[in-house]
Amino acid sequence: MSTRHLEITQELDRLASAKGGRLLVDDIIAAARPKGSTLHSEFDWDQKRCAARDLKRQARALIERVRYIPARHERIVVRAPLYVRDPDAGPTQQGYTSVTEAMKDPDQARRTLDIEFDRAKSAMRRACAVAEVLGLADDISALLHQMEVIAAKAQAMPAENETDDDQPVA
Repeated sequence: MSTRHLEITQELDRLASAKGGRLLVDDIIAAARPKGSTLHSEFDWDQKRCAARDLKRQARALIERVRYIPARHERIVVRAPLYVRDPDAGPTQQGYTSVTEAMKDPDQARRTLDIEFDRAKSAMRRACAVAEVLGLADDISALLHQMEVIAAKAQAMPAENETDDDQPVA
């Protein structure tokens, strides 16, 4: 562990201890605000850049709120995001595409689903790390393995076509 990482960890531990073990974002920001603070250099204090980042975060939240409800089959109703990460955007590029657009091209549909499974696997890996610390790693590791198997099967499946009844909703 680097000296800097240790300093940050100790400061966060101090802040959490002051609140009975609960670490609050507002407390971190307040502690970091003074220029001499251990955490000050970890933040961008330029208000214009911060405002621009916040607007982008709000736009992403708006994109994530819009849902896609395909034609109902029997009693099953699926609610999926309408906009997802564009598989043609580079790793440092922004970009979303609609699932209805992705459905038109089986290759794009598979690549779109790959991205979604990668996100889910990343979340599961994080959960595995936490589970390891808490002594529950065996249970969640098996779940991660199952997810990886399902992702591999999905990657091999052909994409389904859109129906005329499919509709986006806000």
